[in-house]
Amino acid sequence: MNLEDLAAIHAAYIAGLIDGEGTITLTRKHRNENRQLAVTISSTERNLLEFVKETLGVGKITRIRNRGAQHQAD
Repeated sequence: MNLEDLAAIHAAYIAGLIDGEGTITLTRKHRNENRQLAVTISSTERNLLEFVKETLGVGKITRIRNRGAQHQAD
């Protein structure tokens, strides 16, 4: 997707999501690889994540397993 094609309202909304619930990092899967940009949004709202993925045309949605009772919402 060309960023110029992204509607200003969508760009502002996604920027707010990243600012509020997200992180921007450089990661690499293997020690000898170049680093890659990773933008994550920690949200349990699948519809929201699908909107971001469809709007930007990139990304993947993954599930994180709870590791114990201390990580679960009350």
